[in-house]
Amino acid sequence: GSKNLAVNHIDSGELDAAMALLDAAERERRAHDALQGINHLSWNLQAIAFRDLGRYAESLERFDVAIAVTAEQLPARLPLDRLHRAWLWAWIGQWARAQQNLAANDDYGVLPAWVRARALQLRSRLAQWRGLPPGDLPERARVEVGDGALRTVHDSIEIDAALASGLQSPSAAVALHGRVLVLRDRARKDGYFGARWAAELACARLAVQAGEHDAARAHVQACRQRPVAEVPLDCAPGHWWHALWRLSQQLG
Repeated sequence: GSKNLAVNHIDSGELDAAMALLDAAERERRAHDALQGINHLSWNLQAIAFRDLGRYAESLERFDVAIAVTAEQLPARLPLDRLHRAWLWAWIGQWARAQQNLAANDDYGVLPAWVRARALQLRSRLAQWRGLPPGDLPERARVEVGDGALRTVHDSIEIDAALASGLQSPSAAVALHGRVLVLRDRARKDGYFGARWAAELACARLAVQAGEHDAARAHVQACRQRPVAEVPLDCAPGHWWHALWRLSQQLG
């Protein structure tokens, strides 16, 4: 029960609340020898939560444990666990290590379609961070994500695809700003705080590109007032603040 609730908090972007539940589960595991072999999910969740909170050393420690268990007990899942770790390596600029953790495009075995879509999404981000065009990767991720993915996965990929297309021209930015606004409002209404803040930042970038500076300033101001307990979806803390700084510079 506590692990399921922790998953819900991770999906909503409330990572401190998720960590409190996972810490409690870890204390229970340590108190009962019989639970030593069934904590695989908790280790993975801890690794993901630490990563998204910017606690990278702790996240890597958890990933090492979780991936070792996966290799022994659930080898079919190994490409997914390595993909989760690849996002961490990418965020801290270790792009070669991120690439090493990515399976080949056709090597995700029996895993759901959204796993391959997330890999395509990360490949797109890696290209952009290197100053290279992402090509069709954002749109391929959007098409391939399928219907079985978590809502947060859909939202993250939709935001990336909107940015990739919308930042190419002011006219494209106008239309895609509106699309991401709808996503932001839905996420805010339904309590998906992480998706809401990722969308808010994307809206600011698209509004700047569209020349809608008043709207962009409103988005930036909203981002500055983000509650610390609500962690933006798929955005490293340093990337978040650097993006806001750059937007502020552009807006004067």
